[in-house]
Amino acid sequence: MSGPLSGTRGIVLTQAWAGSWCTSLLGQMGADVVQIEVRKRPDSWRGDYAAPIPSQLRDRPSAVNPWNCNPLYNSVNLGKRCITLDLGTEEGMAVFKRLLPFADFCAENFSPRVLGNFGITYEQMCEIKPDIVLASLSAYGHSGPWTNIPGIGGTIEPSSGMSGMLGYEGGPPLNSGQMFPDAIAALNGVAGIVTALRHRDLTGQGQYIDLSMMESSLA
Repeated sequence: MSGPLSGTRGIVLTQAWAGSWCTSLLGQMGADVVQIEVRKRPDSWRGDYAAPIPSQLRDRPSAVNPWNCNPLYNSVNLGKRCITLDLGTEEGMAVFKRLLPFADFCAENFSPRVLGNFGITYEQMCEIKPDIVLASLSAYGHSGPWTNIPGIGGTIEPSSGMSGMLGYEGGPPLNSGQMFPDAIAALNGVAGIVTALRHRDLTGQGQYIDLSMMESSLA
């Protein structure tokens, strides 16, 4: 797909909603987005290994590979290419490091400890690709007392105070049911990555984007 980001490539480790939709939108703007997934732990939005999609969909002739047919997963992963790598092995990490020089940006939305456990940091990425742009979309950011607490939109709504703005008069706080923090963080992630790529074009410098769903919700 051609667009303003044509000629740009992203190597992404995203899952569920926030990170996946963010990078899908970049793909729809023309970027070549290559998503890395771990075979041992597929994206939860693909569905369970035993029953990835309902039988009504699984039994259709078009469902050649049921793990690629989940409408929930496909809705936030349009236009991507996907590969599987086990980053916990030397072989998998070696492949990732060979891919990195071909990337303009990377994105991930794990809790901060995950990439650290794999031994992947922004500084280490810069040793391989000095002008790389890395965006981390986590629940509470990569610093502060809540940094290692995982979260999703449904848990960010009450912690950010969003739930207190909803509900009925005289009643308790109420979640929206739509997981708005994920969507807000995804859009902020797009803006951050595009801005960082423009900065790189002007200065030759990469950027690290530490974006939390908490901050996105408060904004």
